[in-house]
Amino acid sequence: MSEASEKTSITTVTEATDFIGEIARTAANCGAEKIRFVHRATEVEAQFFRPGEDRIALVKHMTPEGFRVFNLALSDRLYLWPDATDGLYATNPRRKRLMLCSRGATPFLADVVFEQTKERKTANLLLEKITTSNVIPLTDRWVLSEKNDAFLESLLQCPSGLILCAQGSKPGQPDATAMISAMRPEVAIYNLPREAAVIKQVLKDAEQRLVIATLTSDDGIELMYEFQGQLSGNRALEEQFSDVLVFTHVHRRIRRVCGNCSRQSPITQQATEKIPLYLAPDEGQTYMFGRGCQLCGHAAYRGTIGLDSMLFVTEDIRELLRRRAPLADIVRTAYGLGMRTLMEDGLAKIYQGYTSFEEVTQAAKRPSDVFASVITNHRHQAHRPAKAEPEVHAPIDDTAPLEVDVFSSNRRAVVTPDSPSKGRLLVIEDDADQRAVLELVFKSDGYTVVMAEGGREGIEMLEDSPVDVVICDLMMPDMSGDDVVRFIRKHPTLKET
Repeated sequence: MSEASEKTSITTVTEATDFIGEIARTAANCGAEKIRFVHRATEVEAQFFRPGEDRIALVKHMTPEGFRVFNLALSDRLYLWPDATDGLYATNPRRKRLMLCSRGATPFLADVVFEQTKERKTANLLLEKITTSNVIPLTDRWVLSEKNDAFLESLLQCPSGLILCAQGSKPGQPDATAMISAMRPEVAIYNLPREAAVIKQVLKDAEQRLVIATLTSDDGIELMYEFQGQLSGNRALEEQFSDVLVFTHVHRRIRRVCGNCSRQSPITQQATEKIPLYLAPDEGQTYMFGRGCQLCGHAAYRGTIGLDSMLFVTEDIRELLRRRAPLADIVRTAYGLGMRTLMEDGLAKIYQGYTSFEEVTQAAKRPSDVFASVITNHRHQAHRPAKAEPEVHAPIDDTAPLEVDVFSSNRRAVVTPDSPSKGRLLVIEDDADQRAVLELVFKSDGYTVVMAEGGREGIEMLEDSPVDVVICDLMMPDMSGDDVVRFIRKHPTLKET
């Protein structure tokens, strides 16, 4: 038996996460299959055992306080893998199993068990059935988009920097912090840093190592503004923040459609009623709908899948932060780099057959107004007819003429400032986000658009100044869309609208 004489003293979470990586390397080097942490009178022993042997192969010594901090750090990672229990992860089929590190580090997969002892009230920690080879990396099972995979790969190569992660929407569910710390277990984690001294420590640590700061926003760009807003206008700290920021990440877990009983189905209007107009599926698009079977317990779902909104921060983004640029400029630049909202990532996974509209709309909120504008413009540009010559793709430009398809798949029009108006169009919609998007869509198609926030206001506007077309919401608090239509049909001068 070899034995390390010096006791490992751990006082911080950062040191504890370093020690997780250290025991992974030690287990790999000595071929250990099991590690038992045993409480002694004045210390805790980390005992390493090789397969089929009762004899201790190696011992590391820890102070009791060091073990306490280490145990807390390890316990924080125990909630990372509920999806590992669904049978979809071939290397990790049991509930107790925990992947301590994956890509870019020594792979270390183990069952985590707490052994109650007769002599003491405290439980010994046991890591058993350790695997350090043939471990499938998390990202290989994550179903990332091509761009998100590239973002993540860039992050995992970073030796230091600040990562802003959105907190999980539900306690105990894997979030962005869980996913990243599983792959880079040495990362330091600061949960909801608020005090000035803690903020300064976060920025200082990020100059030397990877640091995660968890925040409450669930929009990757808003995470930047949330952290920057806590710097109290201190220009030196803002510069430091811009220099160390490397990544933003929002992650949500949703149920995965059962692959055994799902069948291809056409997309109905009811399925997409919570999807914004500017993200509506293309005509003829289908998705996979679970019917329920014995394998999934007739739930129509089996396993989980992630929704991700990621951004690897480039120098262009940093420069915008330094200049305190408007939100729209940062969103436009980030979108041009490949960042997508949670809802967009979810819709892509629906069309790939992984999940359902219901799951996505419950987990992903509507994109912000700024994102809605950029997304709309991007989709319109993507539908332009191909040119005879190869086209050079320029950055997304919200000021460029838009080509839109409003009412039918055959109708397309390029609208420029000199184009004549197609007529006056009234939008009656109580939701501000929807009004903004509809105004952008119909203006880009050449209409003169006027807006009303409700049915009664819309009727007053019609009586004062008739229009050629009315677009009306169905459910509104003051007057339903049906009532508005009935009024127009009975009105002597408006009934032809």
